[in-house]
Amino acid sequence: EGDKQLPSPVSLLHTNSGAGKLLESAPKNTIINAYNLDYICKRITEFVWQERKEKGMFYSFERDISQYFAVCNTNSSRKYNIVITQPDEDSSFYKSIDNEQEVGELSPLEYYIKRASHFVNENGYLVVICPQNYEIALSRLQELAGMKIVKQLKDKDLEYLSYEAIVFK
Repeated sequence: EGDKQLPSPVSLLHTNSGAGKLLESAPKNTIINAYNLDYICKRITEFVWQERKEKGMFYSFERDISQYFAVCNTNSSRKYNIVITQPDEDSSFYKSIDNEQEVGELSPLEYYIKRASHFVNENGYLVVICPQNYEIALSRLQELAGMKIVKQLKDKDLEYLSYEAIVFK
């Protein structure tokens, strides 16, 4: 019958996980899938999360979500309760990969919002970490995600130095 005191696992995909620092606050019942294009960052993340990995609660891959859109069939893509994306402003890897040319021409922020939303399950959340000074209308971001913004988290004291989180549902 299992332990009814433990909450059900939550599935999380971090599309640009870097060294995995953002994942530190994930609850213990979270099954994390981390994508990295940088092999060194991938290995650092695996080292930091090796205990979680040993328990089958962390998986690391050297890939980018754009690789799922290199061909037209994305019907088999796994869906997650939470998808976190933190696109690098200088990212261009996706531009030559995505099969839809007009989507491949989007800015990194627009691209990763649009494509990351594909991996969110029906009642899930998309969390976008981005600089506070982006110049794209919130209505445009909602249109790209196909989801509504439910929360914006900003550090008003560090407005010009820090990032914000935009949560879509």
